[in-house]
Amino acid sequence: MTREERKIESILLRQRWELIQSGVDKSSIKLSGNTLNVNRTPHGAVINFEYKVHDGDESESTDQPESTDQPLPPEQPDLARESPSHPTSK
Repeated sequence: MTREERKIESILLRQRWELIQSGVDKSSIKLSGNTLNVNRTPHGAVINFEYKVHDGDESESTDQPESTDQPLPPEQPDLARESPSHPTSK
């Protein structure tokens, strides 16, 4: 293992120990590369040799973006406006 890999592992193991001490079941904690998962959900990762807790607002490891992140199709915003080709009856 390189010096950098050993440092990352040390940081992750310390964070794992803190989670165990706070009552998290140790069998639910998994290390993968530079990330730490709890119950298959990202808890955090080592970035620039610092442990960063995962932001819960982001989608959970999905390949598809959330529907709020997708732009509306061009035809949907036009539905609220009058169109010259579709006049409204008054």
